[in-house]
Amino acid sequence: MTIFDTLIVQPIFNLLLTIYGIVPFNDFGIALIIFTIIVRLVMWPLIKKQLHQTKLMRKVQPELKRIKQKTKGNRALEAQMMMELYKERGIKPFSSIGLLLVQLPIFIALFRVIQIITAERDQIGKYAYDFIEQLGPIANIIAHPDRFNEMLFGVVDLTRQAVQTNTIYIPLIILAVVAAVLQYIQSKQLLPENTSKKKLKDILKDSAAGKEVDQAEVTAIMS
Repeated sequence: MTIFDTLIVQPIFNLLLTIYGIVPFNDFGIALIIFTIIVRLVMWPLIKKQLHQTKLMRKVQPELKRIKQKTKGNRALEAQMMMELYKERGIKPFSSIGLLLVQLPIFIALFRVIQIITAERDQIGKYAYDFIEQLGPIANIIAHPDRFNEMLFGVVDLTRQAVQTNTIYIPLIILAVVAAVLQYIQSKQLLPENTSKKKLKDILKDSAAGKEVDQAEVTAIMS
């Protein structure tokens, strides 16, 4: 195993495996849901900070407008005053990058974990910690990989592909749509509000034409 496997993939794998071993009927779907809740709870301090930063960014939007009017096109002065305002209000414009950097390795590791469980079940014993192997359901799937319960609520097969040749697995399509909608709603809550409703291409056209560009709008659109 690589260092990434040892430090990140293996702990996540064993946590998910432990949850699978203790949930009723060893439902893999329920285990994933519980695992996700645990991860979100662990990351809540970071998420809370980001929500606070977003609230602060929205509150200072009127002041950013006034700075733009006051500086009258002096971009250097505008940027300086914006930074001073951010510092005064405790705003860190790029704080969201920290949350992304924390989540990214978890997502990559979780993908690898699910790959092991669904397609490389002969590797389960290699990644499982010794004390985890003592759980009855875990010992059972190590000895008999084909007995792993990959269902969600006993109905949705999580190992199937949503779209195959001439076949569409509707339950997974529904799950994907629900996940996308919830992720979109969460993202909207975490990002600064773009009150002008301009798109990035509009901002770039204005800049190319020599027009003044509102830095607050740029920040919101880029986010």
